[in-house]
Amino acid sequence: MTLKNQEKQKELLLKEVEDLQKQVHQLQLEKALLEGAAELLKKEKGVNLLCLSNQEKTILIDALRNQFTLKELLQQLQLPKSSYFYQKQALEKPDKYYKERQLIITIFNHNFCAYGYRRIHQALKNMGKKLSEKVVRRLMTEENLFVKFSRRKKYSSYAGKFLLHTPIY
Repeated sequence: MTLKNQEKQKELLLKEVEDLQKQVHQLQLEKALLEGAAELLKKEKGVNLLCLSNQEKTILIDALRNQFTLKELLQQLQLPKSSYFYQKQALEKPDKYYKERQLIITIFNHNFCAYGYRRIHQALKNMGKKLSEKVVRRLMTEENLFVKFSRRKKYSSYAGKFLLHTPIY
């Protein structure tokens, strides 16, 4: 072999090594994203990363940001940079109903887990807190507050069908 052929072959091999390293890095990125989705977001292993919501993608990017560049992660997840920063800001925003949430929990527990959303709404209203019933219901479901006891039924001696007239025999 001539010297030129050896240099060309060396350049081709170096380029191939570089391409393979890029492929390895890309596959490591995909693997990390899939494992992160399975671990952080409690998704199944074969989840399609493009079907995730922007909020879930943002959580995933924040977890892997120290291992990979932001640009790589955004490209892989097909998330615009502005959407990422919007979601990040929304995640950092404090809870709007934090005080009301704590108040609902204390009312619920203080009354032996027997108050439903209507009675809790009424108790909040009596305290001077204006909060709609829908918000109270949503906060109760988010906090997993369910009434343990069902309401007692009114006594009824009814045992069968009512007959409007007695049959004639």
